[in-house]
Amino acid sequence: MLSGYVLASQILFCVAEAKPKAFIIFLVRRWMRTVPAYVVALVVISVLFGELGSSDFCMYLGYVQNLFRQSTQTDYFSVAWSLSVEEWFYVGFPSLLLAAAALTGQRNIKSALAVAVTFLAAVALARFWFGDFSDWGAEVRRVVIYRIDSIAYGFLLYLLVQHLVPAYFARLSFPAVTAFLVTSTILVFWASAAISKHDSFLAKQLFPWLAALFGSGCILLALKMERAVASRGWLADICLFGGRISYSVYLFHMIFLIVLGSIQLAQPTIFRFVAYVAIVALFAALFYWSFEKPLLLARPRLAVAMRSARSLG
Repeated sequence: MLSGYVLASQILFCVAEAKPKAFIIFLVRRWMRTVPAYVVALVVISVLFGELGSSDFCMYLGYVQNLFRQSTQTDYFSVAWSLSVEEWFYVGFPSLLLAAAALTGQRNIKSALAVAVTFLAAVALARFWFGDFSDWGAEVRRVVIYRIDSIAYGFLLYLLVQHLVPAYFARLSFPAVTAFLVTSTILVFWASAAISKHDSFLAKQLFPWLAALFGSGCILLALKMERAVASRGWLADICLFGGRISYSVYLFHMIFLIVLGSIQLAQPTIFRFVAYVAIVALFAALFYWSFEKPLLLARPRLAVAMRSARSLG
């Protein structure tokens, strides 16, 4: 959901521009941000598992290992499922918005809302009718065509908060947003427990929507706290640092878990956990400054700041 929210302005900008160049620049920027680091992590973990060059490796490389179902013989890079969802969303959802704009001639927020709602409904129906709920985790929850709506919910939230009913969200109090987040958290944990303990079909159906509510609560709480965090320089620096290393932490944490887990240590578990977190964070920081940041600086510019998506009206 966070990806959908933070990228919404760029996607809307591409629609407003109505030029292929803007969409191509958007994709190049996304791919330069996500693909190179992913390939490095994939190569490293493939070497560890002896899978470099295998059919499973090639599927991971093309982000197709979970496109319609979990197709790998060994899901040795399990965190990649959500990255496939992201990459296919970058290509698919903006293309639908552009196609709808070209067919209808409408490039405003209401038309974007109509496309988003239709897209969410279509994915939900596909999940209900065609999802293999007997193996829900591998065949539904982590499959691109059944979970690509998770990012679109973030896009929808952006439309509501920034364009359609901004005054309503501005009036929401901090306690109200906190209560919403706590409630959605409880519901997500309930659904997870009902699925794991009772294989509840209802909980499996509700989980994507409950997860979207939880993600919405997190984003809304962050928006409410933004000014307070920004006013405290040290806290803002910590948050910015966390944001910068978050992608490489997500990519590489499994690798360090495997490597460090194979080393027999006599220290208490809490010591090993703290050491693990510190090592992963240090590596992620070094990887960001030496590998990711140069690529980010080399990306072509998308002039969102100069002509924001508000031009859609």
